Amino acid sequence: MVAPFSRASEAAFTLPEQTRDLHRAADRLCRAIYEKKVAWSARRSAFEQKMRAAYTTVKDDASTGMAWQRLVHHCRYSTQILSIEPALASLGPQAGNTGLDALLMLALHHIHWRQEPETWQPTIADAGQQIGSLVRHLLARYPVPEFMDEGWFAGFTPEGEAYRDWFIHIGIGQNIRRAHLPLRLTERMAHHFLFAPPESSIVSALRWGQVHGLGGDALLAQAVAESRLNAILPDETFWESVLHFFVNNPTMDTALVGPIVDFIYAQKFGDTPTTRPDGTMDYSNAPEPTFSMKGRTLAALKQRVEEWHARLAKDSKRPRRSWPPAGIGALAVQECDPHGIDCFWTITELLDSEALRIEGQELRHCVFTYANACLNGSTSIWSLRVRAVNDAHTRRLLTIEVNNSRRAIVQVRGKADYHLASMRGNGRISTARVLLQRWAQAQRLTIACGI
Repeated sequence: MVAPFSRASEAAFTLPEQTRDLHRAADRLCRAIYEKKVAWSARRSAFEQKMRAAYTTVKDDASTGMAWQRLVHHCRYSTQILSIEPALASLGPQAGNTGLDALLMLALHHIHWRQEPETWQPTIADAGQQIGSLVRHLLARYPVPEFMDEGWFAGFTPEGEAYRDWFIHIGIGQNIRRAHLPLRLTERMAHHFLFAPPESSIVSALRWGQVHGLGGDALLAQAVAESRLNAILPDETFWESVLHFFVNNPTMDTALVGPIVDFIYAQKFGDTPTTRPDGTMDYSNAPEPTFSMKGRTLAALKQRVEEWHARLAKDSKRPRRSWPPAGIGALAVQECDPHGIDCFWTITELLDSEALRIEGQELRHCVFTYANACLNGSTSIWSLRVRAVNDAHTRRLLTIEVNNSRRAIVQVRGKADYHLASMRGNGRISTARVLLQRWAQAQRLTIACGI
């Protein structure tokens, strides 16, 4: 069944604005502490704000309030759950990603509890894993994949509520196909979904199921998960036909998946959709809104992608658009490359559409199409460059996409859209990989893609 993200539990979507404001203020303070913009000593204040927001959320429903009290009382002294630290590293400091938030979501779903919280005892120290254990104790009669834990840290969002409903659905032994899904799963796809890697996001697990259900392999599933398809997109029936195309071209270099997906999205949906009066999106102004995969060949599609990249590189007629920095520090170091040449290495944020266009022109890829994502603040784009000390010429090596909410590196591409994994023979790329990891650690960024 293909349906919008479920909103089955309306409690999460009827919070008074004053209560939502309490949650927003607490989440902002937690994030600022995590990003070292506010002193570590503010943790107590942040904890109190989070608790106040939770109590305000449940105070008008006696049974939910009692469920919350029981959870807090039981978890206070024997677990690491009552914390404002990000519980799942892959989600970073986004709203909802704390043990306190997960307990609140569990309280809101108390009518589904199968066992008493007081009979649960933690056997592991990690807060995220403790929540996973507690949720299964309370809600699951049957095994639930580890990646489904994401739903309990997704906050008050339609996606989060859908994920929590799916968790409960699987936990009582129901087939995921019978849940309200935003895309179609066959029986075979549903089977493979359950066996996606535990570090997957829920959407990438859905893609894993789709790709394997259609006959694809793990390399293709990973490439799909590191493309635009690591999100639910408009017209999921159409995107299934794109996955069919990839599977039906088994000799295709998986480095082409990201560029082809970006090209198709730009043609079929465009970069400036409008909003209809009913709130739905209108993509009719896209270059080819009727774009179809019927009759496409890989050679012809590759040619169109290359021509599109060339047009983007030359397109200087569009108005220049700029955006504020994402609040992530840059990198500038002096270090020898594998050949012993002393070099300056930098990782710099690209802050306007012209910088994106030049980056795409130099490296022959389509980063220019990410301007809207940068404008709305969901994404930041970074350029890793190197210059030998005795050379005036700076070389661009890698383009990096960061999901700002999660503070996660979600894509890294080199020249002609190649992934790091396919450039392992390049000496400077090996140094770039090390510096990228060092930068991520210094800036508290998670790496959510293959490098």
